[in-house]
Amino acid sequence: MRSSYVVMLCITLFGSGVYFYTAYVPTCNVPMTYRLGSLDARFNLTPGLARAYLAEAEQVWEKAAGHNVFDYDESSAFPVNFIFDDRQERTIAEEAQRQSLDQKESTSASIASEYKTLSAKYATLKTAYEKAKSDYEARLDSFNAKVADYNASGGAPEDAFAALKAEEKALATTADALQNNATELATLAKNINTLSEQGNRLIAQYNAGVAEYNTHFGGANEFTQGDYQGKNINIYKFSTHEELVRVLTHEFGHALGLGHVEGTTSIMYYLMEKQPQFPVLSTEDRTALNTVCNDRTALINSLYRPIHTLLASLLTIV
Repeated sequence: MRSSYVVMLCITLFGSGVYFYTAYVPTCNVPMTYRLGSLDARFNLTPGLARAYLAEAEQVWEKAAGHNVFDYDESSAFPVNFIFDDRQERTIAEEAQRQSLDQKESTSASIASEYKTLSAKYATLKTAYEKAKSDYEARLDSFNAKVADYNASGGAPEDAFAALKAEEKALATTADALQNNATELATLAKNINTLSEQGNRLIAQYNAGVAEYNTHFGGANEFTQGDYQGKNINIYKFSTHEELVRVLTHEFGHALGLGHVEGTTSIMYYLMEKQPQFPVLSTEDRTALNTVCNDRTALINSLYRPIHTLLASLLTIV
């Protein structure tokens, strides 16, 4: 009878040890299972793509741990849900405004480039026009002086008269060319002024848009795109593939038992601020991971050691 009691006690203590092991150290030594839960169609994200992003996030931690930390399992009781709410609607509005700003910036750059090209052309043509005009005026003064001299002396000889007529015709041709150049310069100046007005107006609109964007969407964002709720992870918003993987990696960190850490480049920093585009654990992230694993291992050892000693003594008694 006593022997049966001791055996039952041993079984109970062993079961307790297994419970504490699975309860306190699964994230360090036994992979944590998860699955894709609800996925709102308004995210425009297929289940396959969502799973691929989840895999990218889990690999960040597994690379640091050196072994499997997570396992995808459709039967897991731990889902990762994609819940569409006003946060994602706000993200869509932010993306639309950002695209509008990008379009204005691109158009402004195009106008500035055209303005620069036309201004350079205008400057070249104006220099050539002014020289041609100066030469023309000098020739015209010389022509008028000769005509005045011949008129004062009773008229020009026949050969001189023919030369004067040829010069007069050449001067008329040059005058027409100068007039065409002046018209071209005036058109260029008008186009340049129009571009300048368009550019200034667009810059004013862009600056106003940037101010509005910064008011509504500017500044570093806390990791409110998702949260870890103990039995599941919920994702509420994201703009890009890279942002989604960062958020998933952050929430997976919480699921492992990590809190927020220092260091603006840390994936577990409370702000989404200066983390790499593709998540890489910082020194602070790795220290937190090692601390959680070591603390849990120490806990299970402290719990298991007395049980082991008691079991050994009971078995000796038996």
